Amino acid sequence: MMRTAREMLNFAIQNRYGHDHRILKNAIAHFRVIENQLAPHEVVGFCFIGNYRANNTEKIGTTAFAVTDSKIIIAKKEFDATRTKQVALKNINDMVKRTYTIYGEIIFQTQDDIFGVIQDQDETRRTYKALLAYLDEMKYRASQPRQSADQVASEIMRYKRLADDGYITHEDFEAKKKKLLGI
Repeated sequence: MMRTAREMLNFAIQNRYGHDHRILKNAIAHFRVIENQLAPHEVVGFCFIGNYRANNTEKIGTTAFAVTDSKIIIAKKEFDATRTKQVALKNINDMVKRTYTIYGEIIFQTQDDIFGVIQDQDETRRTYKALLAYLDEMKYRASQPRQSADQVASEIMRYKRLADDGYITHEDFEAKKKKLLGI
């Protein structure tokens, strides 16, 4: 899970979700806009870079995209302005991937809007596949019953005892704790 622009940019680069050097030149500025849009405890679970197509026609240029557990944040820092858009995941009716000769596009459709991201073919395939997996995970988590604070505390204490007794590593305990706390 990511909160900072640097974490988001590194995630996109390492996973090659928009790694083209021409695109990355100003990407940190776009991700900083997203970082400033996040609520205090909100985190980004997936992000990528590409050329934004608004209203299925207007090409905006290189833009950062970040997905939280409830929305997609789209941001572009321009010389004299900042463009941002937030779309609730529950409002996305469809998401499709199209590939052409040299590039590909992921198209999002809501009741009122169609927008997309253009990347090279390989990036489009990779981004689309990973984004689908992330969105499926979010749907699954949303369908699971929430644990009470007492249940979470009890689980954390159980993992702490396992770590103290040497059954799991301290790193495993910290990872389980973060997962239980939703961090």
